[in-house]
Amino acid sequence: APPHATPTSAPPSISTIRQVAASARYRPGNILPVTSCADDGSNGTLRSVVVGAISGDTVDLSALTCSTITLTQGAIAVDVDDLSMQGPGAASLTIDGANANRVIAHHGYGTLAISDVTVAYGRYISAHTSVPSPGGCVYSAGSVALTDATVSHCLAGQITPTVRFAPGGGIYAAGDLTLVGSTISDSTALGNFSEG
Repeated sequence: APPHATPTSAPPSISTIRQVAASARYRPGNILPVTSCADDGSNGTLRSVVVGAISGDTVDLSALTCSTITLTQGAIAVDVDDLSMQGPGAASLTIDGANANRVIAHHGYGTLAISDVTVAYGRYISAHTSVPSPGGCVYSAGSVALTDATVSHCLAGQITPTVRFAPGGGIYAAGDLTLVGSTISDSTALGNFSEG
């Protein structure tokens, strides 16, 4: 009979596999600094840093010296499940959607955590009258947590309502919405059937 191959090492145990998976899942997130106030896609901008983030990371805007980041290329798309954005203070930095689109669109199913920043002047109108227009400034397919943050001057829907409904003038979260020391103000949801 032909000789059987002898494995050089034993396969990892189930407990070892579980430990490796757990350590990867619960690893501490990276802190990713934003160094530019532009919105031109170059390195160090908020948009480029968010694109490079993975779930669990913190996007750190706290060292910026400008007072406003004005978005010129549409909403900041967050495609990971969990992401934190840390600013220098809601009175010190505003992420401004320029009334052109949402400010942040979170497509992950975890939590978008926003701290110490103002998110303002977002506007979202669905292209189809039978489709909802959710989230004027912030949209999340998961949950949103605000800490010492402000969301203001946002609009979901349109002044002459033709959309069927527009949930969340300031923020729409399919999951939970948590506010700690935060404010949502001067925001409107307009439609034939409207939810604030």
